Amino acid sequence: MEGETIKIMNQDLVRLDRFDGSNFTRWQDKTFRDDQLERGEEIKSELLKTIKESRISIVVFSKNYARSKWCLDESAKIMECREEMEQIVLPVFYHVDPSNVRKQTGSFGEAFSIHGRNVDEKKVQRWRVSLIEASNLSGFRVNDG
Repeated sequence: MEGETIKIMNQDLVRLDRFDGSNFTRWQDKTFRDDQLERGEEIKSELLKTIKESRISIVVFSKNYARSKWCLDESAKIMECREEMEQIVLPVFYHVDPSNVRKQTGSFGEAFSIHGRNVDEKKVQRWRVSLIEASNLSGFRVNDG
């Protein structure tokens, strides 16, 4: 998958130079990467503000995506912005089946089993709903690379 470009509406939108779930090179200047923020338990207000101000969000679901509370909080906020502000959301399913995301099975089910024991039930439910909504969107499946 190295160097592969995802084409959206016949335009080179995102080039995946080295895909590890966080490394994107975008062909325009205003790309926000969450890996540049300091990690913490809660999403920083800077990230929430950036998500809210975005017109397009690309959510890359990978095998370990649901293990990260940080990622789940991000996707919940992104889907909230999609509903409230008509933000465009483009899901990318990287080596995962969209049905595993939608139904929270496989590695997603394993992660939610753990979260269900140590995270507030309302928060877990919010994450589940956001994953269902995101996986129901037309997106991209990447199985090679």
